[in-house]
Amino acid sequence: MPLTLAEIGARLGAELMGDDVPVDGLAPLDEAGPAELSLCADSRRIDDLRGTRAAGVLVPSGAEDLLEAAPCAMLLVDDVRLALAAALEMFYPSRPPEPGVAEGALVDLQARVDPGARVEPGAQVGAAARVGKGTLIGSGAVVGPGAVVGADCRIGAGAVVLGCCRLGDRVWIGPGCVLGSDGFGFAAGSRGLHRIPQKGTIEIDDDVELGANCTVDRGTLGATSIGRGTKIDNLVQIGHNV
Repeated sequence: MPLTLAEIGARLGAELMGDDVPVDGLAPLDEAGPAELSLCADSRRIDDLRGTRAAGVLVPSGAEDLLEAAPCAMLLVDDVRLALAAALEMFYPSRPPEPGVAEGALVDLQARVDPGARVEPGAQVGAAARVGKGTLIGSGAVVGPGAVVGADCRIGAGAVVLGCCRLGDRVWIGPGCVLGSDGFGFAAGSRGLHRIPQKGTIEIDDDVELGANCTVDRGTLGATSIGRGTKIDNLVQIGHNV
């Protein structure tokens, strides 16, 4: 649904300079059309700003060089990236998952899945596992026996959360992640290397996000811990007892 620049500015607490016109989405400076909003964070993109066809541009307050270069309306904001995040949410709002267990999902009878959670086709939830309200278990994902997943979490397609894992609320696990594999532990003996059994856990606090294809190893003894609010990019390994 289109919004005018004035409506966007009011929600962002931004100052509008220029014409109040409707826009129906966002795009990069060099691709935006006359019905789209864009952004320019600093002077490195000033040439693209001069040539943009966007209806309006998010720019930092006080950036005089950008204000002079813009050929269109501007929304002056304190933090361009925060303003971009808020504007994207206006046009592409997040929607909670549709509650229920989809056909083709495998949920053990002893598992406790909140009625407000969603388990997608091909996903598995093991015995005695717990899944909180508003959580999405993606297609092909595995929540192992005894694992605990809090409320409003997102477990991406094909991810694995083994039974030694305890996840807080609003934890986002990217596609293909593996949580709970054995740590890389060996002891040298007369006959070579001996595997050290890994019998610890994983504790992930609230509001943590792991990108796609991360791995987090369970502790040898005790926990591998990831603290509240931590954000981890794709393809990162967290070793045992970190």
